Amino acid sequence: MITEPKNSDNMDDEYNVSNSAGETFNLHVLPSTTTCTPQKSRVMDLSALSLKKLKERFDQMEIEDLYQKYSVRLKHSLLRTLIVILVVLTASMTIIFFAFEKNIYKNLVKISVTIASTVIYLVLLGIVSFENLFRKISRLVSLAIILLMIVMLYVFYGTDNVHSPASQLGMLLFMTTIVYTMLPISKKDALIAGTLLFVPHFILSIATSDETVIVTIKMVIANVLLVSCVNLVGMFHKYLNDMVERRTFLDTRSCIESRIKLEHEQQQQEQLLLSVLPVHLASEMKSEILQRIREPAFNEPHMNRAEKKTATQFHNLYIKQHRNVSILYADIVGFTELASDCSAAELVKTLNELFSRFDKYAEENNCMRIKILGDCYYCVSGLPISRPTHAVNCVEMGLCMLDAIWEVREATGVGVNMRVGIHTGNVLCGVLGIKKWQFDVWSHDVTLANHMESGGKPGRIHITKATLEHLDFKYDVETGNGHLRDDYIKDCGIETFLIINPKDRGSHQVKRTKNLPIKMEGSMRVSNFLEGWGADLPFAHMYNNPASRKNAELAALNSDLFQMMDIDSEKQRMLSHSAKEINHRMMQDIENMTDERKWLRSPDINRLTLHFKNSDDEKKFSRSPDLYFKFSLASIGVVLICIALVQFIVLPSTFLLFTTFSVAIIAHLAVAFVSFAGHFQLFRSKGLMW
Repeated sequence: MITEPKNSDNMDDEYNVSNSAGETFNLHVLPSTTTCTPQKSRVMDLSALSLKKLKERFDQMEIEDLYQKYSVRLKHSLLRTLIVILVVLTASMTIIFFAFEKNIYKNLVKISVTIASTVIYLVLLGIVSFENLFRKISRLVSLAIILLMIVMLYVFYGTDNVHSPASQLGMLLFMTTIVYTMLPISKKDALIAGTLLFVPHFILSIATSDETVIVTIKMVIANVLLVSCVNLVGMFHKYLNDMVERRTFLDTRSCIESRIKLEHEQQQQEQLLLSVLPVHLASEMKSEILQRIREPAFNEPHMNRAEKKTATQFHNLYIKQHRNVSILYADIVGFTELASDCSAAELVKTLNELFSRFDKYAEENNCMRIKILGDCYYCVSGLPISRPTHAVNCVEMGLCMLDAIWEVREATGVGVNMRVGIHTGNVLCGVLGIKKWQFDVWSHDVTLANHMESGGKPGRIHITKATLEHLDFKYDVETGNGHLRDDYIKDCGIETFLIINPKDRGSHQVKRTKNLPIKMEGSMRVSNFLEGWGADLPFAHMYNNPASRKNAELAALNSDLFQMMDIDSEKQRMLSHSAKEINHRMMQDIENMTDERKWLRSPDINRLTLHFKNSDDEKKFSRSPDLYFKFSLASIGVVLICIALVQFIVLPSTFLLFTTFSVAIIAHLAVAFVSFAGHFQLFRSKGLMW
């Protein structure tokens, strides 16, 4: 969950992010990047320690398979490192046998096992080098390593000259630790492997011990304590590692989700900007604003948020002159009477359907819509890119508009029509305003085009002689007599013409649909007919955004406009699409962030020490809280107590031994208590926090 950004004097936005694992993050979003930097809170919910709840969360989000791929990628390099260590270990043992053993034949079995193990480990190393193959047979590789370790352990045990419960105990504990910490297997498989390693040793140490019965019993009990402690700590490591990996996965996914949301918001802002301003002007203005942000004066510490906001506002006049363009004005005749019979929501819906179709025609005919004034629509062809066919484009645009309104009239029986006026000339276009941007065109020719529309005839395209001269006789015309219907045209002494529509209306009559009865009001018939055109409803993308519901006026408008929409299914579809996009991006990032070769070559990290080269980054990282450190201390306490018990069992009980371990255990418990002190207070006050 992401809450609203906090107010601050800098230009960064700070969000509170709560993830599914129970942690709270402060998400800092910089204007120039989409990177999110989570800062972990020191408060941990008790549910954050439940691996079962985490797995249930993964199943609900349907990301378990993706996590398993992520986990395998993480363990790939770890297993490869383990095999290298085992190769070095077995090869070193072979060299030691040849170098220091006088009777090689006596140790022939050990030497054979170490050589064979080295060869097999080398083969396994070659196999795991192929990542795609490793993903399929990772459990088989782990099983082979466990079997090799069991064989080596008991071959060495069997060839020892003297047998006791302590024989090869160090190798047993080492191998058990490897099983839990470096093999890509589950906790259940690790526990089975740890048991298989110890049980034969336990039986053999009792059956073949050369020690006395009392010593054997003491050593066996000590062995059971040590091996149990190693298995317990190993299970804790497996549990903690799985939980940390899952929470890291969720945190990474949360950052990616935040990044995608920011990208979507930026895209929506871009679309909103481009719906107000043309692309060329929007790009130029954005470039200037970004340039102002990068100026040294902008980053002065004395500047507050208001001053920086003012600095980002543009001050240049983006006014440009364009020659040889055609301007089209179109007005719906009879719409005023139609609008008086319908509600505000129906009126907006009808205009949206109609003008959306006009926008489509404008795009097809290389025209740029300038503005919508009530039921008046006007556009220009020939800017910002000069087009020799600008006049033809506007005429074709006008014909498409007449065809659309004719379909509405024929299908609904409502007496609506259009007047279209076109003039060709020069214009000034640009953006005015500082807080509210307004793109428009100005000139005497624009004013004349407006009067060409008002002085035209319903269902006809009214053009000036200047426009006619750019049509290259592609259309038949007749005298327009615009001066008889408009005084401005008369004062200008402009000769006007009417385009003869080349389409034969009688060849494709549109029949009234059965769903639009004559008794239905005209406004309803028009609205229902236009619904079939399938235009997007206004503010549709904002309606599904909970943040937009804070605007009461917009919410009230949406309640009328979207009452016919299936909001739940649409929202579910968008959420499903968003989840797929997040998982797809997560899969791409898994390929990058788990490849150690890439981050080892990172210019920000020291390859030897793995420290950040930037001291500030290293300090921030070193000061970040480790939420699991206290639990590691508890695990160390268990190990310390186990070692003390083993020492008291095996060694003679002395005051020095007792004092040493007592002081060590008390000191460790004091440190552990301090690490848990804050959580004890929360647990006592709320009863729900750990």
